[in-house]
Amino acid sequence: MSLAPIAIFSYKRPKHIDIMLSSLIKNKEAKESPVFVFIDGPRKDDEKHFQEEISKLVYKYKVFFKSLEIVKRPTNYGLPRNIPEGVEEILNVYDRIIVLEEDLYLSPYFLKFMNDALDFYEAEEKVMHISGYIFPMKKKGLFDTFFIRPASCWGWATWKRAWHFERNPEKLFYMFNKNMIEEFNLGGCTHYFE
Repeated sequence: MSLAPIAIFSYKRPKHIDIMLSSLIKNKEAKESPVFVFIDGPRKDDEKHFQEEISKLVYKYKVFFKSLEIVKRPTNYGLPRNIPEGVEEILNVYDRIIVLEEDLYLSPYFLKFMNDALDFYEAEEKVMHISGYIFPMKKKGLFDTFFIRPASCWGWATWKRAWHFERNPEKLFYMFNKNMIEEFNLGGCTHYFE
């Protein structure tokens, strides 16, 4: 099994990323995983100290990973830019990625689950995203793992082959016909398309 690189996105919450990293290192796969931490730039002058504070805190965890690279954004990218660009930077080098945000608390089996799923479904074109979280739902009749259309941003993974990020929503808007919109909205159960 080749372990996926881990991309962590942070902004100005050092306490949160400290808790997240302390849970991440409890995964035995962490010590063989390359980690990239993308720290967004400040929105205001009085937020400048957060980037350095987070960087120093993260660096203390370096010994727990195969490698650790910290990327400090020169300006405030915001999530809509920081995450897609960070994912693309990693997928330009690797064929898969695990994505985390600073406010997560991970199971000690999170990395095993994600890496196993990335290996198992690597050639399955219909599977484009592995989610580490599912919203609360009735479990009767469900297996521990199952297929569901919606993606979750709370700990996820994907492959270079499946990463299709369109920055122009109008382009997508005109690509969808009525049936595609219905399917995207889970048979009319949601209003995701809106």
